[in-house]
Amino acid sequence: MKKMTKVFTSFVLLLFVLYQSYFFILPSITLVNNTSDTINVAVVTLPNSRIDFGEIKSSQRNTIYYELEQSDGEYQYHIAIKDKIFKGKCGYITHSEYHKRIEIVVDINQVSCQFN
Repeated sequence: MKKMTKVFTSFVLLLFVLYQSYFFILPSITLVNNTSDTINVAVVTLPNSRIDFGEIKSSQRNTIYYELEQSDGEYQYHIAIKDKIFKGKCGYITHSEYHKRIEIVVDINQVSCQFN
């Protein structure tokens, strides 16, 4: 019985490590709302994907991981808050950028991008 418990525990630990490694390797985009209003629409378009962050409340953030298989291109964002719409480009994306992190920060009158 002890051997079976050790095998099961080892298997669960291996699954956990693989799961964490998967998210460590995948690139991600984090959208940060530093305004006093709710972001109604937040969409980032990649060459092969469209990421919809949905609604993000004031002082909140949302992180979404995306697939590695991307063509070369740019991050393009479309963000709507009340009567303001922010559209723009935010850096360049290429194929298989492991563990790339981009943070799009929305302030009162501007959007900025930070790469980590």
